[in-house]
Amino acid sequence: MEKQAAEHNKFATNLYTFLADISDRFDVCVIDTNPNPDIRQLASLVVGDFVLSPLQLNQEAIDGIGDLLNHDNIGIRKIKATINKKLELIGILPNIVEPTPFQRENLRDLSAAFAKLLIPLGAGFAAIKKTTAIPEAQAAGLPVWKLGKSSAREAWAHIRPVFSKIATQMGVE
Repeated sequence: MEKQAAEHNKFATNLYTFLADISDRFDVCVIDTNPNPDIRQLASLVVGDFVLSPLQLNQEAIDGIGDLLNHDNIGIRKIKATINKKLELIGILPNIVEPTPFQRENLRDLSAAFAKLLIPLGAGFAAIKKTTAIPEAQAAGLPVWKLGKSSAREAWAHIRPVFSKIATQMGVE
């Protein structure tokens, strides 16, 4: 699909039409794309109302924040200015966060450089800690809060306020 540039508008239009046709069946549709700038990401930005950018605390991901916002073809600011005026950036959400000195330093640097892009929560910013409960829940085909393990309950206690904050920003409490 990526090499068929003539088909890109059709792809985005088809996605928009499909979502519009089934919109009475959901309150929120989450489209999870890969972080690389391609037609899937572009189409999602064209049809979406909100963008949430999960970010691992490695240098490559942090360096990509500029492109997320300002890429010449598919940066959020470009899409909002030219194609999708309603598109809103909820924020950047550090995820799979580990309590290592390297990750703490990257989180500190991210907070200093991009505080306005992070999601305020409590006295700091929203983040999702690394936990085995999430992949275990995925493998079981369950939401983490239904996994029935203490690690899942702890993970959900940490994740729930983040999701609540995101829902509030989207107006879907």
